[in-house]
Amino acid sequence: MSHSANQSPQPSGSSDPSARYTVGTLTYTKMGLVFLVRSVATIAGGFVGGLFMDLMKHLYNGSDYAYRFIPLWSIFWSAIALFFLWRLYQDWKKLPVHD
Repeated sequence: MSHSANQSPQPSGSSDPSARYTVGTLTYTKMGLVFLVRSVATIAGGFVGGLFMDLMKHLYNGSDYAYRFIPLWSIFWSAIALFFLWRLYQDWKKLPVHD
């Protein structure tokens, strides 16, 4: 099953965890696709973090004062993660209870 670049990946099998997802000419399992997205996000996050620190050093004329903004960077992204964790919890609560 082939998809163009603007389409989201679709499973080529059933909804079980071993289903295969095809993106372009490459085929991934569900976890493989999660790991791929996480790796790309980690690389991009490191790059953006470096740009942030370079900007802060530039704004403070190369002073080490810029490193005081590292906790703000962490708090900002942790707040975003907490928001999505809260949304996940709300969706989880909607699931039927299995005994």
